[in-house]
Amino acid sequence: MKLKTKSLESYSMKATDGELGKIDDFYFSPNSFEIKYVVGDTRTWFFGGKVLLHPESFKEINIIENYISVNATKEQIKNSPKPGEHGPTIGFERELNHYYGWSYFAGATNTYTARQPALGAVFLSRLNDTTKENKSELEKDQETNLVSIDDIRGFEVHAKNGIVGKVSDFIVDQNNWFMPYLEIDVGGYFDFSHVLVPTESIKEVNTLDKTLSVTIEKEMIEKAPRSEPAISFNEIEPSLEDYYKGITR
Repeated sequence: MKLKTKSLESYSMKATDGELGKIDDFYFSPNSFEIKYVVGDTRTWFFGGKVLLHPESFKEINIIENYISVNATKEQIKNSPKPGEHGPTIGFERELNHYYGWSYFAGATNTYTARQPALGAVFLSRLNDTTKENKSELEKDQETNLVSIDDIRGFEVHAKNGIVGKVSDFIVDQNNWFMPYLEIDVGGYFDFSHVLVPTESIKEVNTLDKTLSVTIEKEMIEKAPRSEPAISFNEIEPSLEDYYKGITR
């Protein structure tokens, strides 16, 4: 099943021993456009309760009753490492993944150019040349290259020959947490006009300039099949695949 991330933000979360809270946000990798963490808002039952959970901790995604089951107790989640005010750092990621026994993901740049290796890998290899003590200190406050869905909404989208609109949302596949399509608002304040473009066409996400660049012509995007509130993504996916056939970075 493929849904907009905004739709998933209406889902509740359940621990193995009771209600956990609601989905608040997502962090994704601009290298792969996979969601790496779901941000859970658990403030209804403990103070300061924003937690990060990797999709591998989910037992069930119920699209009928709109909830996600997490394979951890409320106490485990309450005692888990918490992100800082400005989001996850590499040190936080290492601590969090060690706490739950997940795989480790990290990066360290504000700009990702899709045709080049992720700069985060350069940072991590440089860390390997430092002493163990220095590595720990560098990781502690070093930002990852993960991007918040909430933060990226509203970013200006640059097509091949001009600005085409603003980031509205992403489509996410609940089976693998990959985001195959970006939704762009190509209308105005009073005009609901949204189109979908493949994330394969995204060549840069710049969190400093608040821009996202794609390799598709502006005119092609403006003429793309519309994303309508009353139409599910599954209904328009075949026409999108046909329209963007051959589109790559």
